[in-house]
Amino acid sequence: MSEVKGFTGGQLSFALSGIGIAWILWGALVPGISDRIGRKPTMIGFTTLSALAPVAIISVDSPGLLFAALVLTYTGMGCFTLFMATIPAETVPRHLMATCLGLIMGTGEIVGGFIAPWMAGIFSDAFGLQVSMFISSAAAAVVVLLSFALKETAPLKVVMAR
Repeated sequence: MSEVKGFTGGQLSFALSGIGIAWILWGALVPGISDRIGRKPTMIGFTTLSALAPVAIISVDSPGLLFAALVLTYTGMGCFTLFMATIPAETVPRHLMATCLGLIMGTGEIVGGFIAPWMAGIFSDAFGLQVSMFISSAAAAVVVLLSFALKETAPLKVVMAR
């Protein structure tokens, strides 16, 4: 990114530290918000917002503004807790919980840690570095669409619906 944006090492470190701050901030806030407003609206809202983070990386050319944009839009880290553990744990029977969580996390590691980066690299080599960011945004958009199909599992919301 320093070559593409022209950032110095220090500027790049500062800008990308926004991701770490966002991870801590949203990692705590998103699950808490989902307890109050429900899993479904939280997933829809925060994954929509997270689709903007890769766009910010492509389009923002100021280290300070990129830092701020990443802190505000890198909300997907908070959603990980919801879709990888909380929602499945609230959905499946108790005796299947460990198997379900292991399957979700294993699939996530294979697809998200191996297949998607490999494919993003191939497409980036062919069409330019920005393609990997568009793939990230598209993946977040897919999660938004899938989130519309979620059945609400937040205990407070489930009790209120009865």
